[in-house]
Amino acid sequence: NSSNIKFQELDTFNQREVDELIKEKYAVCNFVGPFAKYAPNIIAACAKYGVHYLDITGEINFIKEMILKHDEEAKESGASIIPFSGFDSVPSDLGVHLIKKKINQLHNEDIQKAHIIYKAKGGINGGTIASAFESISTISKEEMMNLHYLCPNERAYFPPLENKFRKNQAGHFVAPFFMEPINNKVVYRTKFLAEHNGYAKNFIYEESMYTNAQLSFISSLIVQKSLDLTDFLMKKKATSKMLRKILPKPGQGPSEKIINNGFFSAEVVGISSSGKIETLTLKASGDPGNKATVNLVLLCLECLSEINNPTPGFQTPVSCFGDKLEKNMNNFELSIKE
Repeated sequence: NSSNIKFQELDTFNQREVDELIKEKYAVCNFVGPFAKYAPNIIAACAKYGVHYLDITGEINFIKEMILKHDEEAKESGASIIPFSGFDSVPSDLGVHLIKKKINQLHNEDIQKAHIIYKAKGGINGGTIASAFESISTISKEEMMNLHYLCPNERAYFPPLENKFRKNQAGHFVAPFFMEPINNKVVYRTKFLAEHNGYAKNFIYEESMYTNAQLSFISSLIVQKSLDLTDFLMKKKATSKMLRKILPKPGQGPSEKIINNGFFSAEVVGISSSGKIETLTLKASGDPGNKATVNLVLLCLECLSEINNPTPGFQTPVSCFGDKLEKNMNNFELSIKE
């Protein structure tokens, strides 16, 4: 009921003001990025007062900083802190969880590899771009390569060097998905929090995107080189400033028509320790960065409301909610196709 909604301005740079607003709440859901700029005091208050927290960030360097600062305090207060609860990174986290469970149960084996291949249609948000600039400008290439980046107690773990282009099950070339360097850190944190149960020792995760089927090899190469170029341009001050001028600003985004007509599908392929293959596909309607993200965070909120004592500390969507995500996802326009 909209009459029950209360609007209140909050200066997120004022810790005392943030504390007063948050300390009596059950949960906070944060949509305002860049999160490294606007969220530190909010997360600090949630960790201090035992208030659960969700957001839709993809800023892995910021979340690592928050883990190092507040994880122990959150565990003591009972606060479950669950970033990455939108398109970054629920589909990837959930997709690996589902295919891992399928392999564990059907074959009684660990999962050796998971490969998710996305198809998506939608627009670009200015807030997402601002978060991307914030994240990329403050993280090194070596840190971005470290799959255990969000697992502070684990040794750095780097993926094996790829000496061939990626293909789907039908043999078509696919390109690395631009969100892979973020989503793979979340997948490996879930693995870490699960104490690696059900995963092969040298488990590897890949995330790709479909390109033009007629020229799949060439377009795969173009996308890979384009991603490298984009990363380079966003780190350079002069080109970064130019890109910020021409790209959407925070608060700007696609039209309602684009938002409603968008979609994503995530083809999930799992390979067991002995080479057995299982597949499934996650599908959602709505622009991934807008409608689908809202549905995904609402899915996480519904799961949170059904748990009496969610696991405290910094969690991932899967480490906190597990099978509840699958149980509730049809309520939020997310489905599985076997």
